[in-house]
Amino acid sequence: MVYLNDILYCAESQSRFRVIHLDFSENQAWLFQLTGDNCLPKLALLDELIDVIESRQFVVEQCHSAPITLQPSEAAKKARNSAHELIKPLVATTDILIPRLRNTLINQRASETGTSPRTLLKHLRAWWLNGQCPDALLPAFNKRGSTSGSTANRGRPPKYADRPIFQVTADDLACFKTVIDGVYLKGEVSTLAGAYQKLRERYYSRTDSEGRPVLLPDGEAPTYMQFRRAFFAAYPQAIVIRKKKGDSEYELNSRPVLGSLYAETYTVGDIFEIDSTIADVFLVSSKNRARIIGKPTLYLIVDRKSWLITGFYVGFESASWPAAMQAILSISEDKERLCKRYGVPYDPNDWPAHGVFPKEFVADRGGEMLSKDSTALCDGLAVNVRNLPKRRADHKPFVECSFKLIHQPISQVIPGYEPPCNVTKRQGKHYEQDAALTLDEFIQTILRVIIRHNRSVRTVDRLSAEQVLDGDFLPIPIDVWNREIRQRAGALSRIGEERVRFALLPKTQATVTHEGIRLGECYYGCPEAMDRGWYDIARRSGTYDVPVSFDLRLMDDIYIHDTQSPTGYVTATLLDKCRDFRGLSKAEADAIAFFRKRLENERQMVNRQTTFEFNQAVEPLAQKALAEAKAASKGKSRKARKKDIVQDRTDELRRERQSRGAAAPSTAPITATVIPLPVSTCNITTSSDTPEARRQQKLMDLINGN
Repeated sequence: MVYLNDILYCAESQSRFRVIHLDFSENQAWLFQLTGDNCLPKLALLDELIDVIESRQFVVEQCHSAPITLQPSEAAKKARNSAHELIKPLVATTDILIPRLRNTLINQRASETGTSPRTLLKHLRAWWLNGQCPDALLPAFNKRGSTSGSTANRGRPPKYADRPIFQVTADDLACFKTVIDGVYLKGEVSTLAGAYQKLRERYYSRTDSEGRPVLLPDGEAPTYMQFRRAFFAAYPQAIVIRKKKGDSEYELNSRPVLGSLYAETYTVGDIFEIDSTIADVFLVSSKNRARIIGKPTLYLIVDRKSWLITGFYVGFESASWPAAMQAILSISEDKERLCKRYGVPYDPNDWPAHGVFPKEFVADRGGEMLSKDSTALCDGLAVNVRNLPKRRADHKPFVECSFKLIHQPISQVIPGYEPPCNVTKRQGKHYEQDAALTLDEFIQTILRVIIRHNRSVRTVDRLSAEQVLDGDFLPIPIDVWNREIRQRAGALSRIGEERVRFALLPKTQATVTHEGIRLGECYYGCPEAMDRGWYDIARRSGTYDVPVSFDLRLMDDIYIHDTQSPTGYVTATLLDKCRDFRGLSKAEADAIAFFRKRLENERQMVNRQTTFEFNQAVEPLAQKALAEAKAASKGKSRKARKKDIVQDRTDELRRERQSRGAAAPSTAPITATVIPLPVSTCNITTSSDTPEARRQQKLMDLINGN
């Protein structure tokens, strides 16, 4: 069936027609072609038209009526009403459709209104083209004027200069586009004024008679306002931001915000957001409060629907998987023992999500949840991990905002707090001089802040209609969790601390040898391995591998997977011969092993060099001795050479003793500095003929050089 104002598409001729009149009694259908200029109504037989529609030669498309204008201007309304009054008598009758009567009616109406027939025919075509209603005659002001890219000799005359008005052409617009794409949109610091300067230098300059490049004068080049207007007309703001700052910056700060992650989340426990930051507080050493040790790392895990903080970590581990693992482990950590350790009052109602793991963790691409180690969440705990695109903090806004909510109360009372604005401030205040809290005291503070956060009333604009109508309900994270967790009954799991810890630890293969269980450069031992004879098997049949889990933060113990153990694993401890690795992390142990191998390579190189020098010195001596021995023993048998071995050995021993026992006298003259001794002036009364007198005289002669 066909209806008035239907659009019929003919695929063969690529044409569209509007049905402008139907007369079932006369079997007539009047059509107006939409794809063409100066078209007029055409008559077709109605039954034939229905046949070609049913045979799919003509396809009925959606009815296109007058262009939709929500708020037409007063000028547009006036033009519409004026045109409608002119053609109203003509469209009131079907005679205007008949070609032999149309010109007579148009000329008659033109003489009555004082309007040209051409104007009336233009209004009639708009009437038939746009759906035969008054709004079909609305003028298309946006399509009027030049569309060729030229300013068509328009423009305000210059006020302060006597110059012609430069007319922008299509070639000028092409130059504009080249400069904008190549200069302005290439960098974040480039400006539109700088791009205009490049435009003038590149396309609107010449060389004067002296060979110097000069810019063309105003009037022979486009003005800055013409350049600016062409830019804003051709480049939407979204394209400019994406080109200059990147897609991530646009999506984060400039994109239209038409949805809500809160509304898209079904209920509590669906998504936990996890992220880290550097806390804005300087801490001191627990052994000496005079020593400042810097700012700690803070991890938070927040339920997206209730805004409940379910896990955290505070420490000096950098933002990495070991720190994130401890934050995830805190979900199942014994909260009573935790509060008792840090002196915080414990109330089980403050921890309604204790041990409850979500359907999905959402994290950024910081590295900790992007690493392969995070697959332990999927494999061991059946929890999905979703990593967001880079620089899309708006996809985890609740944990980002929670960092601010955590810092807000402590900024007023904690010494050593540094405002974020002070970090990048030139010659800012040294807040680290006020540091006084140790790590344990700061963890105690964070625990109290988390409890306060979970008890505080959040904004009411996120409440559903049902929650708003419930007059007793307040959007407190604990209450929201307790109220909506019933919708997830049976869908979430509560997992114990030991299972979480064992599931999160990285897994690898250790080698059982007769010297111990080797993991990297460390050797471990356990009573179970001794009782079951693992070391004897390794010595007898060769080494073999066993699956183990280990803590990246501390290499003192590893956990061997053992199906015979009730817990599923046995603990192996570092052997005494590897005591140098005690208290070290996996990275530190690998670093020591690396430097040991480097020293081993240096040792081998030094030994090769000394061996080379030895060979260079000994080989000529050996070759000479070998040649002399061959010459001396020529013609003698081996037996003859050994015949007098005892006598020859005795003679050689005698010569050795003589050479070692008798030192060769030195032929060099002995020179010494003689220091004269003072001669006593006292008289010697002893007689010169006595032996004693003669000895004294010899001594004096020796001293005086006689």
